[in-house]
Amino acid sequence: MHCTQSRPFDDVTELKDVSQRKEAEISDLKVKVDELKVTACREASAREEMRLHYQQRLNEKQAELEHYRRLDAIVGFSRALTLTSTQPTPVWIHLATLCGSLLTIPLKFVLGLG
Repeated sequence: MHCTQSRPFDDVTELKDVSQRKEAEISDLKVKVDELKVTACREASAREEMRLHYQQRLNEKQAELEHYRRLDAIVGFSRALTLTSTQPTPVWIHLATLCGSLLTIPLKFVLGLG
């Protein structure tokens, strides 16, 4: 019994050609992988920049909200004094608790009534 095997490549030149084509494909794929790595890095950097930007905006909006809450508390305090007081008395506010300043000013000026 004689068994003949068919060889996938008939000669060495054909084998070299196939090998070169495969190496070229591998090289192209390596270039694409490198380009994708660069793109992924840029996208990660852009996401981090956006996260920092929106975190800053969120902090600014929270500070603004806190500012309005303090103003609302001042107005509520003023109304409570007006409702409980029988005689008009000057109300003074120490601004160190409001904005870090050491100023003391009449409440009517804070509320825009003076």
